[in-house]
Amino acid sequence: MTRKIIPLLFGSLALLAPVTVALADPSRTDLEIQFWEAKLKSDPANYIAGTKVGIAYLQKARSSGDFSYYEKADAVLTRALEPKPDNYDVLVALAFAKTGPHRFHEAITLAEKAVQIRPEEPDAYGVLGDALLETGAVDRAEGVYKKLVALEPGFYSYSRMANLQELKGDVAGARASLESAREMGAGSGARPEDLAWCRVILGELHFNHGEWAAAEREYAAARKQLPGGYLALEHLAELRAAQHRYPEALRLYQEAIARAPHPDFYEAVGKVYLEMGNRTEGERWLSRALEAYQKSVDQGNIGYYRHLALFFADSRPDPAAAVQWAKKDLAVRQDVHAYDTLAWALYRTGAFPEAAAASKQALRLGTKDANLWFHAGMIALRLGNRTDARADLKRALVTNPRFSHADEAQRALRALSARASTKR
Repeated sequence: MTRKIIPLLFGSLALLAPVTVALADPSRTDLEIQFWEAKLKSDPANYIAGTKVGIAYLQKARSSGDFSYYEKADAVLTRALEPKPDNYDVLVALAFAKTGPHRFHEAITLAEKAVQIRPEEPDAYGVLGDALLETGAVDRAEGVYKKLVALEPGFYSYSRMANLQELKGDVAGARASLESAREMGAGSGARPEDLAWCRVILGELHFNHGEWAAAEREYAAARKQLPGGYLALEHLAELRAAQHRYPEALRLYQEAIARAPHPDFYEAVGKVYLEMGNRTEGERWLSRALEAYQKSVDQGNIGYYRHLALFFADSRPDPAAAVQWAKKDLAVRQDVHAYDTLAWALYRTGAFPEAAAASKQALRLGTKDANLWFHAGMIALRLGNRTDARADLKRALVTNPRFSHADEAQRALRALSARASTKR
């Protein structure tokens, strides 16, 4: 599963100090927005109020799933930067605003400027590392994250290191870092939405390796941590669908959609209905997903390029369209999943040598993702590289014996074994 969760926000940034609202109050962010919007309305030139409301918009985007708040944050923070272009806090906040809609190169420029201004402050390193990781600059991101950990070991630094460790195939290290992040966050007053995020990520890590009971425990803990959140709901729905508990999966997806109507949630519902044998409802939800994807992209949400590529590769097969969207995604993000998406889209068109080259890039870090190895195995199979195909498909099943294409991988391995036996 490609991670669907938007990045962490800040660590120690002073501008995140609450107004007068208790931490446990779920309306805290809304009250912060109201407070600082009123200040800004009475004094439009007040760059402090502009920065504060911009940061509150970012927190709202993350907790609600309403990505329009990123654009609001971008606009107000851009204005706040005008009177003081070297304002560290505004530069960092604006860099974060750029990451939501996946303007990673812009975020890197802003964060690098902030680092130059205050090289011993941790917050700019967080957003800089996040953006570098998304653009495929893994070595640079690792150096930045190590600097962040040295400056401020805690929830925000260890959770970021976990993401890097997972990409590099160190699953045990990623889990340990997330556990440390969770404990440190709970002890240092991290926001409930950030603590819930950590639980969901840990649960997702378990899910992606077939450890469903552990995944469910983390999702349940996340729901308890943040009862009004949508992330744990959506991930639990995915788990229920994998368990073939379809009615429960549909109910959970509907709850998540009521809180955050994301196109990929519509697509997931469509797939559940298709698994249940209800083609009419399945196709209706897939059409709804496609319409929502296209509308969101038209509004500038380039983060859905990858979703569209995979939609046209699998849900509504149109290989040419899949390649088109995959190439658009790769122009924005050069991470391993971008290359894997392109590899799978090219596979669907029959361009197997080109698919193999993209797949090689997807595997370059040793990421333990069953889908990456499954795609590599199927590509190798079509190229006639049976030894590589067998090794890759086995590695996919070892990584996650319960991943969504496990049955297909096992069938391919049985066919390879039968062919080998016949030749003997």
